[in-house]
Parts: sequence; C-alpha cells; structure tokens
Amino acid sequence: MKKCKEEQILSFQCPVRGRVALLAETPDTTFSQEKIGCGVVVFPTGDTIYAPTNGRVIMFFPTEHAIAIECANGIEYFIHVGIGTAAMNGEGFRCYVKASGAM
Repeated sequence: MKKCKEEQILSFQCPVRGRVALLAETPDTTFSQEKIGCGVVVFPTGDTIYAPTNGRVIMFFPTEHAIAIECANGIEYFIHVGIGTAAMNGEGFRCYVKASGAM
C-alpha cells in the first residue's frame, strides 16, 4: 500500500458522514489497488458531499459523480461518489460548483 504524504492527510476533512476505512476495503479495484493514488473510502450515512479542503475545482465529470480539487499547495484530491455511478449519467446528482481550471 502506498503511503499518503503527511500534508495530504492534514489538509483533508471527511466530505460526508459515514464510516471511514482504508481504501483497500472498497469493492472497486481501481481504488482499492490505489491505481489512481492513495486515499480512503467512506461508507456514507449522509447524502450530501462537501469539499474536503479549500481549493479550486479543476475537473468535474459530466455525469456529476466525480470531482477533482486542487489546493494552493498543489495537492489534488479526487472525490468519486459510488460504484457504477458513471452509468447513471448524472441521474440523482445535483452539482453546485463548476470547474474553474488549474491554479
């Protein structure tokens, strides 16, 4: 398992209510095997996702199920909501932000 850098952990707050676990616990192998980076999985009990840190939205999937945020220190966070949610084509998601480009 790759280790996250200390600054990645210190600048992050949980984006949704729920149980936080090691990324290895997610059933999605892209994430559990850390193919796109280190992180955590949250098994949510809430239904609203908040920004986990201050930063700029640099990417928002058209299907509104995933977002990337870049902090002033250059650390990027990728938030992916659900498993198989790309196939929902935005159904059930409501976006309140827009991507503003890289810092």
